[in-house]
Amino acid sequence: MISIRKTIIDMLRARVIVIVMLSSITCHAQVQNTNYVSNKAPLQNTPFVALPLGSIEPQGWLATQLLAQKTGLTGNAEEIFSELKSDAAWLGGSARDSDWERPPYYLRGLVGLAYSLNDNELKQRAQKWIDWAIQSQRTDGNFGPTTNNDWWARMPVLDMFCDYQSATNDARVIPFLTKYFRYQLAALDKQPLKEWARARAADNVNVIFWLYNRTGDAFLLELARKIKDQAYNYTDIFSDNTFLTSYHGDFFPKHGVNVAQAYKYGPVFYQLTKNAKDRDAFIKGIQNLSAYHTQITGMNSCSEFLAGNASIQGVELCATAERMYCNELATQILGDARIGDDLEKIAFNHLPANISPDFHQHQYYSLPNQVQSKEGGNGFGQDYGNGVLPGPYSGYPCCRFNMHMAWPRYAQYCWMATAENGLAVTAYAPSTVHAKVADGVPVTIAEKTDYPFEEQITFSISAVKAVKFPLQLRIPAWCLEPVVKVNGVVQKGVSRGSYYTIDRTWKNNDVVTVELPMTIKTSAWVNDAVGIERGPLVFTLDLDESWKPKKEYRFNGMDFSEYEVFPTKPWNYGLILDPVAPGKSITVQKNPVSGNPFEPEKTPVILRVKAKKIKAWTLAPNGVHAMEPPLYAETSEPVEEVTLIPFGAQRIRVTYFPLIGKTANYPNTFTE
Repeated sequence: MISIRKTIIDMLRARVIVIVMLSSITCHAQVQNTNYVSNKAPLQNTPFVALPLGSIEPQGWLATQLLAQKTGLTGNAEEIFSELKSDAAWLGGSARDSDWERPPYYLRGLVGLAYSLNDNELKQRAQKWIDWAIQSQRTDGNFGPTTNNDWWARMPVLDMFCDYQSATNDARVIPFLTKYFRYQLAALDKQPLKEWARARAADNVNVIFWLYNRTGDAFLLELARKIKDQAYNYTDIFSDNTFLTSYHGDFFPKHGVNVAQAYKYGPVFYQLTKNAKDRDAFIKGIQNLSAYHTQITGMNSCSEFLAGNASIQGVELCATAERMYCNELATQILGDARIGDDLEKIAFNHLPANISPDFHQHQYYSLPNQVQSKEGGNGFGQDYGNGVLPGPYSGYPCCRFNMHMAWPRYAQYCWMATAENGLAVTAYAPSTVHAKVADGVPVTIAEKTDYPFEEQITFSISAVKAVKFPLQLRIPAWCLEPVVKVNGVVQKGVSRGSYYTIDRTWKNNDVVTVELPMTIKTSAWVNDAVGIERGPLVFTLDLDESWKPKKEYRFNGMDFSEYEVFPTKPWNYGLILDPVAPGKSITVQKNPVSGNPFEPEKTPVILRVKAKKIKAWTLAPNGVHAMEPPLYAETSEPVEEVTLIPFGAQRIRVTYFPLIGKTANYPNTFTE
């Protein structure tokens, strides 16, 4: 009887949740932002609307990342990479391997960086690529190098044009895109999507919808439907968990970057289909992949294909950059706070882990338990001798061009306009937003914080006059006791895992404070090894990296060499934790943010925990990476105290730790 009653109550609760979700969708369908271009009928209205590129100024540690890009690999890319020199095919030349995706990837990131930093030098550098692409358009509407007619190679350029036009209002862009999409509609029957274009078709359609909202041309919706018919159906793959069983013998649907990039498929097409299965595919994909291929950072393993949840399988940097962009678009379309939590976890952990703090080196692959970066095969499905080495040429030549968009896009999408002519903070970072609210009133909001390294975020409002508009704040699901204050007054009804809306008349110098207390969370992984998190940050063993040059490269008087990286401290530790309240076993040490918080020696948050060495835990037979952590290790070694630092602050790491001593009924996840 109790079981039957509980089932009925659960059903009623589920019905209430569905009603609330449908009410939310209906509400968003009835209102639309009038300050920024929103979806035009018959497309589904979205809860958030992207602000023009350049509306958000990165500050603090976020600005540090973007400035490092300018002085590092992004700013020097045209000196370092042969595909980007003056004879590149995307500049009318014939340089080897320059007529496909590599220059388009770079250009997309360069434009984002140039206008996020408002940097004239970078803008001028981008302009020659932009002008050539526009001038290359032929009478039939196609554009780009004549030596490569792949639909995919043009998709990153189309995407770039959306950003560029929003920042500059260049009058050439909309006619250019219109002419190209007319060409594409006429050509797709004879030249259908294939391979990479078929897997990444949502990128194409996202730009089609962007253009439709500005022109209303009906043929664009016909084109979107045609592309959907030719693309891999990632809504079904994500919803039905058929990543490995669909399309037998075809590797494209399970290629890790394609999967990361396809997270946008359901949300993008939902705007046209209004089908609940498309709407829900993003979250269903996360749920279906979590048990089999997801790592503690929120990224799916891909080396280069989906590779399980082992501690010694990697994540490709391309996948990280693409997955972040998918989360940003899905947030705009779906308005689900969980997607922002996911974005932050990836951005604060896996992204910096793959790139040196000065942005002079990148790693193609990054692993949860990567105790050294040594040249040689790692036994991955797609292996590269230097695939885990920091350097300018690590692994296959895609990530070295695609990585440039990741931090600029984070800066670009951390604020969005709301359907109700307000503003929303969708991802936290030090920044300043300049935007229009209400009936076009300009406001500036300065977000001062060292989050995720501290727990408080302060928003200072500057307005030319008192103005009423909603301000929406994403409250992370991991925060157990969030607090929001307006001018020092605590607000009621703040719930984690949702957006909290403050709808009031704002005056100049109003201040909003968000407090997000961070607790220690642990989770169980392969062999019940334990992972440690605090707020959105994942922690790894401090290995005191020793970088040893492997191949020397110098450009513009700076060191861009390739390195092997080795630990100077033992790495084979098991942790001693209270399984019921792990936070009691861990000491948190916090320091002010100074410089780049992703430099190991400058990390503002350090954890200390008791541990013992495990002599039996050694390198794998290939001598490159560690073996999987042993299950519940027993050891007579003395107790030591070890230091854990953020995942993103190291290029080598141990993230999944054995527990010392057998622990019964170890839960999958718990907090202090």
